[in-house]
Amino acid sequence: GGLYNGLDDGLDGGPTDPARLGALRNELKRRDLDGFIQPRSDEHQGEYVARKSERLAWLTGFTGDSSYLLVGPKLGVLISDTRYTVQISEECGELDVEIRDARRPMHAAVASVVDAAKLDCLGVEAHSTSMAAWQKISDAIPAVRRSNELVAVDMVVNQLRAIKDADEISEIRLA
Repeated sequence: GGLYNGLDDGLDGGPTDPARLGALRNELKRRDLDGFIQPRSDEHQGEYVARKSERLAWLTGFTGDSSYLLVGPKLGVLISDTRYTVQISEECGELDVEIRDARRPMHAAVASVVDAAKLDCLGVEAHSTSMAAWQKISDAIPAVRRSNELVAVDMVVNQLRAIKDADEISEIRLA
């Protein structure tokens, strides 16, 4: 709406406030993490993600499926597949993008980006990452980067979402 000057909560697609990624980076620094992986999934691991669990959309504005966000100190990479190339450019063109084809598994794409960014201690959103996905990522990263450590981080984006900025407060008051 007009209160956001072209920005919104991101849950319907479109640009979000870049301060959200900045707040996440500050939290990662406070926790002594080099980076963070946020999947587009929720605690139920289903295809449908409820609005309250749209962590990736809240951070980036991207509403497509089958994607991960990798955030580092000076890095924001959306890892997705070829189905979402146009949608990514429309909803969150400010992010770097790693597009994988159907033959390249997500965990291999994540490992490639982690290696290129030289991230060593990586937080993983534990609440919305299945054990199978965790294990695949954990196995793939050492193949390209020896000194990597994965750390379970639970609900960090939800904690950030709980603190409303001025635009979110205005929207709440209007509702």
